Amino acid sequence: MRAAEQVPLSALLTPTNDEVVLQPDTTYRTAGIYSFGRGLFEREPILGVDTSYTTLLRIRENQFVVSKLNGWEGAVDVVSPGLDGCHVSSEYPAFTIDDERADPRYIRWIARWPAFWDKLIPRGSMVRRKRVQPKQLLDVRIPLPQLDEQVRIAARLDRARAALDRTTQLSERSHQLTGAFAAACASAPHLSANERFARGWSRVQLREVLTRSGEQMIVDPTGSYANVGIYSFGRGLFEKPPIEGDATSARTLFPIRAGQFIYSRLFAFEGAYATVPEKFDGYCVSNEFPSFQADPDLLEAAWLASYLRSPDRWADLAATSIGLGVRRQRVPVDAVLAHEVLLPPIEEQRAMVRSIQRVEAIRTLRTRSATRVAATVPSLLNQEFGARS
Repeated sequence: MRAAEQVPLSALLTPTNDEVVLQPDTTYRTAGIYSFGRGLFEREPILGVDTSYTTLLRIRENQFVVSKLNGWEGAVDVVSPGLDGCHVSSEYPAFTIDDERADPRYIRWIARWPAFWDKLIPRGSMVRRKRVQPKQLLDVRIPLPQLDEQVRIAARLDRARAALDRTTQLSERSHQLTGAFAAACASAPHLSANERFARGWSRVQLREVLTRSGEQMIVDPTGSYANVGIYSFGRGLFEKPPIEGDATSARTLFPIRAGQFIYSRLFAFEGAYATVPEKFDGYCVSNEFPSFQADPDLLEAAWLASYLRSPDRWADLAATSIGLGVRRQRVPVDAVLAHEVLLPPIEEQRAMVRSIQRVEAIRTLRTRSATRVAATVPSLLNQEFGARS
């Protein structure tokens, strides 16, 4: 692959300024730009009377747009057809692409190239307070092969992106199906009520099989405490940055133990229920994350976490929430302990958990595959553009 001519963007981009004076009674479509090459997106429309802006800039299909504030971390893109006519503030200067020299799809891929973002990094201290100025952007040189070769490169990358997107969609669909399977497996909807009771199922309140953990520790200002959060929608626990004793207002933290049932009081309404895996044994949480010991003769905590992966069950518990506004409501511990479930015998729970774990293992492999595939994008861009530099 031979090197391409290095061309300054000033030879390809012309600043444009389609300024619109806002009218109080007019609604305007607006757009923003995600960082890290994730591109432009449409924001909520605004009514002229509801904003402090007196003017906005209108952007058009195939224009190049950069965020002054975050361009250096990949907040750059080329306007897609669906965003034609949207409006942005003056913090998002736009440029017309000379399509006789540069294919807009090729430039869009350049905008997703991390090595290109590096050229936009402001020099000097306090980088995050500096802005990418149009002159700095226009001085950046990019590899520019002949137009027909640009078209071929963009087409190859588009095909690769489509395949990657499909893999991501399949991974997400796999997660949704796994969650649905877990909730269904734990409740055995194919059995009638009489069949369940004949097999030894019983109706219990969770307080009969769960005991809230009383373990706690006093925060030492010199200490550092491993911390976790809980994903919504039944996706389990994740590691968070440690809680530093001298940086938290909490005086008490609560250690969690492997095998416990745990939930987020604030996000229980959207399925933040889980069990604690071995790797998070001994980690600490705030009192927003109550944890419980399961009676080993009556309840598998992993069965309960699976049972609660049903949105209908989140809704039942959310109905007991306290607070103002849906996203400020908390599900109290008493409500969880008072919740009634149809509980299978312990051996049947364990068999259900084994089935769910086998399906989860397949989903995990698919997720890892999707992650590895997504990580190939920078490699593809370096292969196409780096080798031509």
